[in-house]
Amino acid sequence: MKLQTREIAEITTGYQARKAVEHEELGTHFLLQLRDFDEGRTQINTGNMVRFTPSASSHGEPLQVDDVLFLSRGQKNFGFAMPGLPGPTLAGPYFFVLRPKPSVSGPYLAWYLNQSAAQRHFKQLGTTGAHMPVVTRDVIESLKVPVPNLATQVKIVELDALAATQAKLLNELAKKKRALVNAACMHAAAH
Repeated sequence: MKLQTREIAEITTGYQARKAVEHEELGTHFLLQLRDFDEGRTQINTGNMVRFTPSASSHGEPLQVDDVLFLSRGQKNFGFAMPGLPGPTLAGPYFFVLRPKPSVSGPYLAWYLNQSAAQRHFKQLGTTGAHMPVVTRDVIESLKVPVPNLATQVKIVELDALAATQAKLLNELAKKKRALVNAACMHAAAH
């Protein structure tokens, strides 16, 4: 069964500040920004997150475990299911926050947002604003997501994680093989 994203998740925007957010050592919240993600956008570096006190008027609800962030601007949109965080955290303004309903797991929804079918949807229906592609709220809400039972969702996410680990290990093995061959060739050339 396929359901639109608006049917399976509450969708809100990230924190909208009226001016640049400055780091405050004793701020009440953290601000999660694109720069806090690793290169593969699979992990967050919480050590460098900006700490601040949001204004009461534009203060949204802090992120929860399994909320899904979706980068709405730029060439590479991605979904990311939130792990535990260091304290009350708000998403940056260029993210949509998707809070899945109980029938959908956050990691599964993030996985689907990263699949080629979803990416095609975003590319086809997204707009261009300020010289970069933008996925509007209507576009993310209209995405049709297949929703198997929760047990199947968990297995899909686990299988995907295993495949990613395998690819990483195979890449490391190939590098080590190449280094070994180079060392053997250099040794042979020197004798």
